[in-house]
Amino acid sequence: MLETTTSVTFDAYNLDIYSLALYSSNGIRQQLASANFDNSTNRITVMPTTFLQANQNYTVSFGYTGKINSYQKGGLFYSTYSYTNGTQGNIYATFFELGEGARSVYPCIDDPHFKALFNLTVVYPKSLVAIANTLEDSTVDAGFAFILFFSNFRCET
Repeated sequence: MLETTTSVTFDAYNLDIYSLALYSSNGIRQQLASANFDNSTNRITVMPTTFLQANQNYTVSFGYTGKINSYQKGGLFYSTYSYTNGTQGNIYATFFELGEGARSVYPCIDDPHFKALFNLTVVYPKSLVAIANTLEDSTVDAGFAFILFFSNFRCET
């Protein structure tokens, strides 16, 4: 936090948020006074019982589900492509510049003026391939593949 505040607000569009927790930098869960979703602005405001202090790091953990869109809507989308032998394949990707952008994929501060480091973990069937716009950190094989990517640059959501 750059300034002491009583709340923090996140953008969230068409997401079903079923859990939310706020942690201080030492990992202690903070008690929440409220967490309110405003349907008119598609924002969720998190208010702890104590002030969020300036120059401190906090972690907000969301449990949520969302939708996979068609490519015309952006966000997290699916599309098909054709192999040279005529069979079709599927691709899942993100395009945050179109439609509701990142806020339709995960709760975030969806504003290009705010940049953050992202840690990305993808869980996917081993028969598929996962790629990102950063280097792979590690892969765990447990029936499904878990791939972690480095957070090596700040970017807007």
